[in-house]
Amino acid sequence: MLFRSLDYTVTPEHPVLHWTLELMVLHGGMEDYVLDTPLLAHLGLASMQNITVEDFENGANKKLLRQHWQALADTPLREDTLPAALLRNTRLLGATLGATACEIKLLRFAILLHADPALNAAARCVDDVSPMQCVRILASLLDEPETEIDAALSETGTFTRAGLYHFNEQPFDATLRDQLGLVSMSFARNMLTMQEFDSTAIFKGVFQPCQSPSLRAGHYSHMRHEFAILRELVREAVTTQRRGVNVLLYGEPGTGKTELSRLMVQLAGVPGFEVCYENEQGKINDGLRRIRAWTAANAMLQNQAALLIFDEAEDAFEKTPSM
Repeated sequence: MLFRSLDYTVTPEHPVLHWTLELMVLHGGMEDYVLDTPLLAHLGLASMQNITVEDFENGANKKLLRQHWQALADTPLREDTLPAALLRNTRLLGATLGATACEIKLLRFAILLHADPALNAAARCVDDVSPMQCVRILASLLDEPETEIDAALSETGTFTRAGLYHFNEQPFDATLRDQLGLVSMSFARNMLTMQEFDSTAIFKGVFQPCQSPSLRAGHYSHMRHEFAILRELVREAVTTQRRGVNVLLYGEPGTGKTELSRLMVQLAGVPGFEVCYENEQGKINDGLRRIRAWTAANAMLQNQAALLIFDEAEDAFEKTPSM
């Protein structure tokens, strides 16, 4: 889902205009870019809003696009023209996780890549992009050394480790848009619109506070011994601040596994969170998306005593005859 109307005006200094035109003119996106009057208006390219597809295909208006791009050569890109909420939220999120300036800049680009319709369309038209070419293009767009971009996208990169963006590294037939993924569109929306930074509220739709349990300890009297072991394990982990304690609850559907998890959160007396099983439109998140959401939740909750529930875990793994 893209935002057809974003709450900012694209001016000659705006990064989205520079990035979109650079993708179209310098990186091959112009060959497949679909004319769209609202997108042209969004970019402030009023002189191109009345052209036809035929005009574009015969090359006359490709020349006009190049002229627009060349005119920007004397107009420095100003990052402070980006949405204030995006600038503030990425800066504070970066400070929370210890990200570099380059990683914060790349995160801002990734969010706008998935949210801004003009930039998204241009990135979809830059195709057959190898991982090495992707790094080179991003370095050019963001005016950062290729080594810094490569480090930011690596498995050890701050936001990559946190699951916020991911480098797909598809070797063939991939567009620039395909190569750089984001944890979710709800995360992009929150980063663009939330006026007060909240390190957990910003991830609404990715992970969220868990619900109160509807069952009590008495409902598990048939497994009293196992219940006591589980409660003591969780209590000890919370008391000693031990990290990485994982418990797998296995059983048939409807036997109370999720409610037991929520009950353990309540008994432990610490905040509890759940990885979202569905997105805001009610569509079930696929397994890979939920694993990335779990990764993001672990990164954001790592410095506080909290319990994290990953429900329907089997859906996150490829099903085989042995599973």
